[in-house]
Amino acid sequence: NFVGQLLDWFAAPAAAEGRAARAARLLGASEAFHEARRFRLLPYLQPEHDRALAAARAALHPDAFATVWAEGRTMGLDQVVALALTRQDCVGAGTSVNSQ
Repeated sequence: NFVGQLLDWFAAPAAAEGRAARAARLLGASEAFHEARRFRLLPYLQPEHDRALAAARAALHPDAFATVWAEGRTMGLDQVVALALTRQDCVGAGTSVNSQ
């Protein structure tokens, strides 16, 4: 569950900085990570998650949001870590977060 929370923590500043695509990818990956492990976001983290998600949705066209959200959901763990730890908005292909 901690990995999913970290992804949310990296998504929040990205959304606040106007990096909506990065935030949406990280939030999509976080959701996939949580779902694959049947974890839930801790209640005290939900408000920040919701703010980041709302900011990303508001900043992107709905089709663009859906695309980057889906990309985040299918990113490999190595890709997600690389994305979270760099200032890049996208990284290369890898294994799905769901399979890690």
